[in-house]
Amino acid sequence: MKLTERKAIKLAELCSALSDASRIRLIALLMDGEMSVRALADGLGMTESAVSHQLRGLRDRRIIRKRK
Repeated sequence: MKLTERKAIKLAELCSALSDASRIRLIALLMDGEMSVRALADGLGMTESAVSHQLRGLRDRRIIRKRK
């Protein structure tokens, strides 16, 4: 398989996004269904601000989508 420079960069960005244990735990919670920031914070033992920060990073990398 040939890996272009662009694809390699995208893959490196994905690996970077998933390199944090809090983000992995957050994604695992979301796999069970949509949850509020408050529910995620309670489930992870984190502040809402910290969860929002992690969610922003995952949204920026298009790993998750925001829904109101």
